Formats: sequence, structure tokens, C-alpha cells
Amino acid sequence: MTRLFFLLSGEHDTLPRSELYAALEAERLTCRSLARFPQVEVAEGDLACVEAAARRCGMLKIAGLALLECEADAILDYAKGLDLTDIMRSGESFAVRIKRIQGSSRDLKRDALERDLGAAVLDAFPKARVDLENPDKIFVGFLTGGRFVFGLRLAEIRPKPFLDRSPLRRPFFHPSTMPPKLARCMVNLARARRGETILDPFCGVGGVLIEAGLIDCRVLGSDLDREMVERARQNLLYYGIDPIGVAVCDARHLCFSEASSIATDPPYGRASSTMGVKLAELASDFLNSARDILAKDGFLCTAIPQDIDVEGLARETGFRVVEKHALYVHAGLTRLIVSLKA
Repeated sequence: MTRLFFLLSGEHDTLPRSELYAALEAERLTCRSLARFPQVEVAEGDLACVEAAARRCGMLKIAGLALLECEADAILDYAKGLDLTDIMRSGESFAVRIKRIQGSSRDLKRDALERDLGAAVLDAFPKARVDLENPDKIFVGFLTGGRFVFGLRLAEIRPKPFLDRSPLRRPFFHPSTMPPKLARCMVNLARARRGETILDPFCGVGGVLIEAGLIDCRVLGSDLDREMVERARQNLLYYGIDPIGVAVCDARHLCFSEASSIATDPPYGRASSTMGVKLAELASDFLNSARDILAKDGFLCTAIPQDIDVEGLARETGFRVVEKHALYVHAGLTRLIVSLKA
């Protein structure tokens, strides 16, 4: 087991961290939290956790090998003990980059730290050389919550692919569609696995299915609106995703026999319609139907308005709440992102 670090996005207090561990669970990888700081997680796990998290997570920015974690005002004292013999090779180049998280340790100058830590790396491995433009290896340090986390960057998640998949850039758009990062997060909270079937029974124009398909899940979708179903098919095709099927189907009476996991965003907002059915009734009927087809030990991730009694709803339909996260949408709506298990 190896000490790892993960720099999480700051767009939500709890979702990025939960997504990380849910994604690793879906990959059947063990990773144990060692320390938690604003936007930074230090954990113990196999190096495969870095590749898996980088491939799957929407709310992750950087991941790598953790080398040092200390009080921010004692960085250089601890840096003297760096051991890089198993990390650097003779003649390799490197650079050091420091990030300040949420204004932490403002008395410390980032450029001075980068310079001093670069010198510490050279002291630890004199056969290396500095290259600020195109280094072979990049060491990163995070000033966060009065602490300092330093390590070797192994993966960086670029935001551009998610931006390129924003709802307005797809062939078909609907205003209720979730942003790609949040849709990906929900797929991960459903513990969707590669090669297994994930169902979205309120698929709309296919946002959740797109994110699931891009991490090699087999996708299955349905919607009560025939036009939405056709638009979802076209959007999936645009991203090279071949679904098992996308059908016209009432989520209260699902027309599928089984799904390994379920991730969905039912209609409840101003831009979506429940077709005249009361939301609480729709949610209850859907969960009863979903329980009958969800695989044993499968997870269901859904979004639901905060004023719905999700614990009571889960008990009534044979589920238990694994986790829930409040997500502010606008003055009239705060929704819960909820992970359930039968």
C-alpha cells in the first residue's frame, strides 16, 4: 500500500470526496483515508487507484504519490528528509509547482517555496536537473488548512473534455439536463462498473448515459417522452456510445428485467414535467419498481428536492440511504444527491 494524494475540485463541499471513494469501490480497489484537508485527500492504496480515479472522476483535478505532509510553517525542515531514490532516475528533469487552496498560509510565498523545494529535490537526488518548461516529472505542493501536502503528480484531469460535452454543445439540448461533471459524479455514486449495465429511467436527452458510456459501462435508458428518447439516442451516437437500448417507458412500471446499477435525475424542476403526477407519488412508485430490477448489492443514485423525506421514502420502498449531499440549485430549489442500496 502506498501513500497517495488527490486534489479535489472546490465546486461542492462533500460530493468530490464521496465520488472519489465510490469510484474506487466500483473498480474494486481498496483505498483508506489517512488525512483530510480542504480540497485535498491523503490516502493509502495501490497506485492503480490513481489511474482509476483519473479515468472515472468528474470532480478530481490532480492525483499522485504523496511524499510529505506537515505543518505549513515547517515545510523546509521536513523537506530535508525527502527520499527520491525510487522516484527519480539519473538525468531526469523536474519542476516544482505550489498551489494555495482557499487562501491558506498567505504569509508563505509560492515562488519562494517552489525555489526552495526545488533545491531540496536536488539535495535528495543530485543527478536530477531542473526544467520549468517541459519536465519529465512534476512535484506539486498544496497549502491547505494550515498544512502542506507535497507529492509527485501522476495524473491531471483536464477540464476541456467536460466543457466540450456541456449540454449546449450536444446535438440536442434540454434546459433540465445536468452538467457533465455532476452526471459523472452520480454515475460514480451509483458504483457503476465497466462492462455492467447502468439504467437511467428518466434519461431525458441522455446526459447521465453519456457519462456512463464514456467510462465503458453498458447503458440502458428510458423516458416517458418519445421525443426525448429519440434525442437521447442521437446524443449517444454523437459521442460514439452504442446503448443496449433506449426505450419509451414509464419509470413507475419499468419495462426492463435487470440493471446492475441505476443513476437518474427525475423531473421536478421548473424546466421539467412530471406529466401531472405528484412528485412524492412518482418517487415512491419509481423506487418500488427500481427495487424489483436492481441487482443484488446494486446501488441507485438519484436527485430529489430537499423537502422530500428521503429517509422515510427509502424505508417505505425497501431501500436504505447510503449517503446524501445537499446541492443548491437556485432560490426555489435545493436538491439532494442521494445514494441508496436495497
